[in-house]
Amino acid sequence: MSVGCFLRVYFISIATILGTGILGLPVTLYSCGFFPFLIVFTLVLFAQVCVVFAFVELLQRTDASLVKLSNELRPISAIVPEQVESTSDSAVDSEVTERAEHSSTLHDGIPVVAESAPVASLFTMSVLYLRNTLVRFLFELIVLVHFISIMTSYALAAPQSFQQLFGLDVTSSFTATLLFVISCALLICLILPGALNVVSVATGLKGIILIVLIALVAAVSLRIGQPFENRFHYIFDSFLIGTVSLGSVVNVMPVTWSQLGFQKDGRTVQLYRIAVVLGVVTCYIFCTIWCLAVLLVVPQTSSTNSLETAYKLGQISTVPLVSQLHQVNSVPKIVSFLVNGFICLSTTVSFLVMGSGLKNALGGLLFRWTRLEGNGTTLVSRWKRVGEYKVRLGLYVSSFGLIALLAASNPHSFMRILEGFTSLCLNTEAGFFVGFMLLASSSVVSPMELKLPLRRYTISILGYFIEIFFALAMLASIVYLIV
Repeated sequence: MSVGCFLRVYFISIATILGTGILGLPVTLYSCGFFPFLIVFTLVLFAQVCVVFAFVELLQRTDASLVKLSNELRPISAIVPEQVESTSDSAVDSEVTERAEHSSTLHDGIPVVAESAPVASLFTMSVLYLRNTLVRFLFELIVLVHFISIMTSYALAAPQSFQQLFGLDVTSSFTATLLFVISCALLICLILPGALNVVSVATGLKGIILIVLIALVAAVSLRIGQPFENRFHYIFDSFLIGTVSLGSVVNVMPVTWSQLGFQKDGRTVQLYRIAVVLGVVTCYIFCTIWCLAVLLVVPQTSSTNSLETAYKLGQISTVPLVSQLHQVNSVPKIVSFLVNGFICLSTTVSFLVMGSGLKNALGGLLFRWTRLEGNGTTLVSRWKRVGEYKVRLGLYVSSFGLIALLAASNPHSFMRILEGFTSLCLNTEAGFFVGFMLLASSSVVSPMELKLPLRRYTISILGYFIEIFFALAMLASIVYLIV
């Protein structure tokens, strides 16, 4: 692996992880303080590093399985939708679609692709390692629900930032949220495909801008020195949002993995794993310093601009932060402007990138419904009679319309979306199922077929730890949603 490729994987991993999680994370610290959060967040870091190790092993096993079992890979739909997880490489999507359409291999009347056509992806893994149809359907459904939930959180956070940037009231966001989602949806569906490279570069710049932003806020926090209180009996209050803040890297790892080419040696696999782990650790450091800086500026409780008030109103952490900065005469106005400017850029780009992934996912779903040969089900025939354009339009309107309704109808639900639905979907998809598939893959691929395999006992320890940890996270999300 070249230095450029290593850095690309590293920065893409950072850009993927840094999202609304870091915006909502400091708000949850109003009850526990910094050090209880640091203990839990470090545990979350350890779990995410384990997920990276497990997923790299799964990527290797999937590559080997696709070569070995290409004639047994049943649903072509498990291949095409995955490619949509790449938000910037439309050429890869076109190539996979072309290969799939020209496939002539049949298995029980269902077309499968040529031996070298499929690449490692979440949907490919679901076909290989989730043999139960119901379990596989549940996994794929959760992937789509995660897109909806995370984009809803972006749709809730971005209008707040724009309103605050222009000095508008942030307590009423219905119209702003609706306009934001509609505008971005039109860009995604009509204009954005030609500018995906620009969006990808802007996403990578978020990490660099955040470094400058953290440095500025940290300097201000040292001047203000707002005291905070540590309450260890609230130690797990930031647990769910912590898993969101360091999660999501699994969703982009198949994309960066495919960019390494088909022939990967042990050194390439090792450097790839190091790059992703370093990306997770870097985001951990960013989030930790950011939370400490915010705590030293914004009061935890007993204030209109406190973290507690922001949490109850469903506001992102920059809302009370900027309000507090405005009250400090010695703080340059440029600091609050940069805070709002960064959040506006960050949330908008994140929504556009995730929206592009959702659009491509819906395109893959449409391909499965309308173009598969050899599958004469009534459902497929019905979709073909309706017409591809009408079905595509219906999918776009229903998906983005659902996001707009969820965000605009309840503008105070930002933290509930992040801590509840998003954390549940993310912990299930990118945590629990990763451990489950890792354990299941042991019976499919021999370690002799891999370039850098983990030992069998290491796989068992990793798999069961990930299963238990994220099962508890899923349970916590469910309890949170109910209570």
